Amino acid sequence: MEIDVIANTTNCPNCQAEMAITDKYCAKCGQKVQRKIPRLGELLAEFFDSVLNIDSKIVRTFRAIFIPGQLTIVYFKGIRKKYYQPFRLFFLVSVLFFTVLGFSGVKKSIMKINQNNSLRNIKEKVQADKKLTEIKDSVIVKFKDQATVNAVFDSIKTELNVLDADTLKVNLAGSYGNYKIASNDLIALSGDEIIEKYKIDGFWNQFFARQMIKTMQDPSGFTWYMLGNFIWMLILLMPAVALVLKLLYIRRKRYFVEHLTFLFHFHAFTFFLATIFILVGHYLDNYNIYLALFLGVVVYLFVAMRRFYDQGVIKTFFKFSFLGFSYLILSIIFFVLFSLISLAMF
Repeated sequence: MEIDVIANTTNCPNCQAEMAITDKYCAKCGQKVQRKIPRLGELLAEFFDSVLNIDSKIVRTFRAIFIPGQLTIVYFKGIRKKYYQPFRLFFLVSVLFFTVLGFSGVKKSIMKINQNNSLRNIKEKVQADKKLTEIKDSVIVKFKDQATVNAVFDSIKTELNVLDADTLKVNLAGSYGNYKIASNDLIALSGDEIIEKYKIDGFWNQFFARQMIKTMQDPSGFTWYMLGNFIWMLILLMPAVALVLKLLYIRRKRYFVEHLTFLFHFHAFTFFLATIFILVGHYLDNYNIYLALFLGVVVYLFVAMRRFYDQGVIKTFFKFSFLGFSYLILSIIFFVLFSLISLAMF
């Protein structure tokens, strides 16, 4: 026996908007009105319909993304339900990119920085110095000729490029001068202990010293941390680049959001193409494909500007060149700022 759930309701159960008794869908939120308890077949049909709808939207979006400027053009024509929203698309593709990047061997390469770290080399050389000193002391006791033994071991240290733990210093520049930190202390002590031992005064000097010591002790961690912040740098960079586009096309009377949407779609394409090239490059092991990636992105941007802003080739070329130069300058500025922020927060 079928049970009427909301057979006589005149309000949408989802948003409480008024509706007619004969309505099958809510005019406000679009939810289908279920006036009876759904059967199992209806539940399964609803599930597969939603899955296939999502899949078709993904396919449609990623097919259109390869046509320069297409997603932005259709978005401002009002065709939005068929495709992913610009920021959501950018965020989805960037997450995909960094996920693939993490599994591609790039993270392993970054982590190898610690193995080639100068501080690691210093530690190995200091340990070698300690070992040679222990051997030298036992030899002196045995042969009773300190001067000759010292000369021999000094020659060995020079030949092996072994560092003296007592004399090697590392400079940490501060606002009021340089602080020379012994390598032994840099290896064995924490940042706070070094600050206390070397009497580093002043809030900013202490803060800078503490962060520099952490990055010297773990350069791989700092590099990966900075890479993780790259997406946020890019999100803040895009409005600045959108302002450049606003100035370049000021006579076109386009809104700021149009330029920003154009950049979201362009960067989504760049990340998606880079993801494909990383996967292909992992198997081909040919660095020439990254040159192809760069050229592909450059050509895509030029054609996208030509189609979306609908100007001639010459005008588009000059504006494209100015945009590229501005993008480079702004990227350097934002990179320096985010490097300092990453250093401060690491």
